[in-house]
Amino acid sequence: IAEFLVKGGKVMFPASTPTFVFNLKTPDVNLVKDIWVTIKCGNLTMTKTYLENELELDKDNSIVLLKLTEQETTRFMSSEAKIQMKVLFTDDNIAISSVMRIPIEETLNLKSMKKKEEVSP
Repeated sequence: IAEFLVKGGKVMFPASTPTFVFNLKTPDVNLVKDIWVTIKCGNLTMTKTYLENELELDKDNSIVLLKLTEQETTRFMSSEAKIQMKVLFTDDNIAISSVMRIPIEETLNLKSMKKKEEVSP
């Protein structure tokens, strides 16, 4: 149902602000009612939803954008994150993507560049 890439690279770094770009593989994006993107990294599980305005949907290009904050990515302390998308359609059918994996590289300085304070995991 979806393919994805991380804008700017193929890995994610803690304390960064990545944007995930998902290409929806559905014949009619206008039939999408809600989208959930779940990220699991170690013991942390985070879900972002379209209905709660945590995801952007570009219906013209069939693209979903997920933007993570510096504080959210600082909590990713494993070597890999797993990402999966669930899509609810207007006819109440649900499609689920395969689990996608992204490596997480080490960040030597977790100090926040925005708030000039250390971001705690």
